[in-house]
Amino acid sequence: MFKLRTTWDGVFPEECLNQLDIGVNQIDRAWPIKSAMAMAAVGAPAVTLSSSAIEASKETLLKKQKELLELQKKRLELELLQTKAKLEEQERQKEKLQIQQDVKKRFPLF
Repeated sequence: MFKLRTTWDGVFPEECLNQLDIGVNQIDRAWPIKSAMAMAAVGAPAVTLSSSAIEASKETLLKKQKELLELQKKRLELELLQTKAKLEEQERQKEKLQIQQDVKKRFPLF
């Protein structure tokens, strides 16, 4: 049926066909609304920006990128400090365990 409907474009006005499509779509949700499809195919109008707006956007982008890099650097520094602290704690635990083992070897309990 829709294939037949597509042949009516030159015969009936666009408004009439659009209303027909909307009415049929309310009955059958699978029925496409052709005028909406045509409008979607046309696309949005082109947007023009002034060079000052582009430069301002570039500057903002560069500032944000710099800020992001600084935050990533700080995060890595914090992770490094945390890792160092964990390693130091592991070393202390290892030394403590080694001392306990040495004491047990030197002074065995009966």
